[in-house]
Amino acid sequence: MEKAVRDFRWLSSLLVSVLLVSGLVQPVQGADISPESLPRYVAVLPALGDGTEGERNDLHLAVNNALGASNFELLKPASTQQLLETIFLDESLTLETMPAKQLAERLRVDGLIYVEMVEISKIYVAAYAQYKVAIRIKFYSLQHDRIIWEHEDSETEREGGISADPLSFLATAISSSRILTDAVRLQLTDVLARRFAKKVPQPQALFAKAKPPEIVSALSNASEGPFTSGDEIRVLVEAEPNLNIEFQLSNSDRLWPLSEQSTKKSGELSAAAKAHKSPLRRYTGRFVVPKGLNVDEAQISLQVQRGREKPITWLVPGRVVIDTRPPKPVTSLNALPQANLVQLTWQSQGDESAQEKYMIERALKKSGKFNRLAIIELTEFEDDTLEPGNAYRYRVTPIDPAGNRGRSSTVQVETLRYGPTSIDKDIGQNVFYKAAGSPYQISGAVNILKDVKVEFEPGSVIEFMPESSLTVLGSITAKGRPSEPIIVKGNRWQINHTLPSPSLSLYDHIHFRADANSVEGEKKPSEGLIRLQQARVELGNCTLTGVQLQLQQGADAKVSKCHFQQASVAVALHRGKLSVKDSRFVDNQLALDNHSANADISKSEFAGNQRHIQTQAPLKLSGVSFPKDDFIGLQQRLQGHVEIDWGSLPESQNLQAQWLQTLWIQTTEAIAEQDWRSARKRLSQASKVMADPRFEDLIESLYLLQNPAARAPDIKNPRLLSSILKLREQGKRARLVWLPLESFEQHKSFTLSYLHYYHAKLMADGILRVDPTALEPAMLLREEIGEGIDHDLGALFLVDEDMMQVRLKNLGFIRQPPLLKSLQLVKPARKQLCNSAGPWAYGEQAVDGANPIDDDGCLSLRVTAARDLDLYLFAGNQMGQFVQILPDQCQETGVLSNRVTAQQTLAVPQNNNQQPTVAQRREWPYTHFFAVGLADASASRYLAPILSQSSALCQTSQNGEKASLKQIQQLLYIADKRSGGNLQWMMTAGGAVPSQAQE
Repeated sequence: MEKAVRDFRWLSSLLVSVLLVSGLVQPVQGADISPESLPRYVAVLPALGDGTEGERNDLHLAVNNALGASNFELLKPASTQQLLETIFLDESLTLETMPAKQLAERLRVDGLIYVEMVEISKIYVAAYAQYKVAIRIKFYSLQHDRIIWEHEDSETEREGGISADPLSFLATAISSSRILTDAVRLQLTDVLARRFAKKVPQPQALFAKAKPPEIVSALSNASEGPFTSGDEIRVLVEAEPNLNIEFQLSNSDRLWPLSEQSTKKSGELSAAAKAHKSPLRRYTGRFVVPKGLNVDEAQISLQVQRGREKPITWLVPGRVVIDTRPPKPVTSLNALPQANLVQLTWQSQGDESAQEKYMIERALKKSGKFNRLAIIELTEFEDDTLEPGNAYRYRVTPIDPAGNRGRSSTVQVETLRYGPTSIDKDIGQNVFYKAAGSPYQISGAVNILKDVKVEFEPGSVIEFMPESSLTVLGSITAKGRPSEPIIVKGNRWQINHTLPSPSLSLYDHIHFRADANSVEGEKKPSEGLIRLQQARVELGNCTLTGVQLQLQQGADAKVSKCHFQQASVAVALHRGKLSVKDSRFVDNQLALDNHSANADISKSEFAGNQRHIQTQAPLKLSGVSFPKDDFIGLQQRLQGHVEIDWGSLPESQNLQAQWLQTLWIQTTEAIAEQDWRSARKRLSQASKVMADPRFEDLIESLYLLQNPAARAPDIKNPRLLSSILKLREQGKRARLVWLPLESFEQHKSFTLSYLHYYHAKLMADGILRVDPTALEPAMLLREEIGEGIDHDLGALFLVDEDMMQVRLKNLGFIRQPPLLKSLQLVKPARKQLCNSAGPWAYGEQAVDGANPIDDDGCLSLRVTAARDLDLYLFAGNQMGQFVQILPDQCQETGVLSNRVTAQQTLAVPQNNNQQPTVAQRREWPYTHFFAVGLADASASRYLAPILSQSSALCQTSQNGEKASLKQIQQLLYIADKRSGGNLQWMMTAGGAVPSQAQE
């Protein structure tokens, strides 16, 4: 019979192996991970993969919410996001590329949960609809440095149309179809998250947790935003009865209550609630947006309380945007008239991402009654429903996404009855060109003769025929108005100011542009040119598109509030004098080419140019910003000696300060990790930009920490360096410690700030007792850091490393190396040998869940020490009986001493010859065995609470009260932590438990 059983087991093993190779059966991942070694401090990482950022954020929140009642100690989502932002300041690192081990260590957790949205899809075919969500979740363990468990799941909602029943009461509270489809998605996401939370392997709880209030669904109408004054923000919850629920926005301390609704009819609950076994109730709350409240992006959180229990926080998916501010009126509203149409253009004062709309209205100048023409999203409009020779007024009103209307801007225009007018001969007398004669078409080479003054009326249009030019030997006055600019356009045209003149040529509110050249249906680039030589010209409020301003010998040009764009070279300075203020250079190949001119560029902006400045002479810029660049990238867009006065810019535009702040953050992270080489490299970069003698002190101090035997240099003000050298003379080690500013503001002392920052998990346990001044004697020097930015990041502390280590060990924050190597339960290879004199004659087998001990079997304990120690062995069963096996007070184990040397394997029990023997299962009916190692005699005081719970093997009754397995584990865990590892323990399961003991 026994042979038949062995043959059956062999065949079964062979079959499973074949199936595994063929892929028909998948091995259970994580089966080799015991509950005791599962991660406890866990961070749920932001979701990656398919879907929008909002949909992935909702999945991230759902997983966090679902794990709220688990045995994990979760890092809060807000804390996770804040730490990740700091970690990923270096753009070369991302969540996908950063090694999991490095990420877990930086987050100070021992487990990571990676969340991926594999698929999110909506399908509509006639009356049929389908909504599908699929996820993949991976559980990473820092201790094992690998993924220990994976989970893939999907959920699909199929209806004759998107269901309105994820929370059916939405149909009466919210009518938006977008909210209803969001509700379906959120329900599917929540189902998947809860299903994952039930399946994920969890560590054993150290402390009993009260069951949190049961929440089935929590939704809001956040996706209907942005909200404006008078709109309602609604929150809807399905949860257990008799709860006190309030909600708040993350940027506000005010709480709004949710009222519990009666649910007499089953149709008033969602399908998920109807299928729920325990009774549920519906809760609703609302908040009416008042005037003046503005919220960029806020999270809705629920404060849920059952009776007098401690309230819990439940995050509601979605982000709330509230905007009651009217948009700013448009600027630069211009109307370009022609015979039977008007082209309107304007500039928005809102954000590029604001998605404003504009209401266009028109009125006859005489009647004054405005009629709506259109609501558009562009910043230009062409009205071709006009009659020539009539005067009109146009009104443009901005409307933001929340529906707020800004102040209207108005422009007056008159459609033309005359023109075009041809100019193909020299102009020999003063002339005033009216706008009605536009367009003025210049053909060939036309000259304005010496001492002749030419003036153009606002609203005039000057059109150059291809390859035509206008040479000014006298002067031009072309002053448009914001509502009636003058237009200068054409293909490959030139305006040349070439003779000295007592008069000044003025251009104001002019649109210069070079139109594309059409050749056989293809558009080719064309450029206009304004050349100055021995002439004085002023340009104000001008836009130059594809047009170059060129200065030659004797030129004197003043430019103010002009816009240079889309030119190969916007401004070329060969000789002369140029002053540019309050202007913009945008999307040019080269914005400014300076050879040797006298140039004064101030209060201007360079953005989107392939190269901003190329100069052969030193050029100083004051108040000049580069909004689309970073500090390092900017250097590639500047060629030649360009000096920028960064102090003349506000913080938001000061690229140097922003770069320094990032560099400081990276430096402090390197110091926190004692990576002196990287910290020194970062500071060396900063010292090239900031001339501060403290940099030299800190850089040389970091070098000395990196190379303790190196010779110290002779520098000025060696504050840190001198202290390090003094410690070295005393034979002591020095170390730099960085702590953030907010840590001091919260904890008020170096000791508590240090422990909470570098030993956060131990401090969170609340097990170690800490004197707030324990580490103060080891701290020698404090140095504030953060030069070049407007606020401090924190402080550097020079500490006596030797004293620091001793005090941290005394407090329990530095552990002893491992005392125990292994604890194993074994049995003889054959059960029949249990009662023989040589039970191990044919070998042994490890005992585990797959290979238990029978009730009539036998066992032996094998303990291997990692170093010399005093060994204690205990055993416990499910009835609360807890006995001491070693030291052997009853002389039943045969072990004479509990002192074990390094690498020694001790077998328990032993016979009279101190050889390994066995204990009968009926005599040792224990569910778990504990090995406790003491590094020295002083650690025995930590063992006292455990000894008080145990009795000797030969005693028939238990001393003291009975203790559960969890209580014993908790006592050992606390003793281990408080002793700093001078007491360490291991536990192993006792195999199959007799049925009576199990009951």
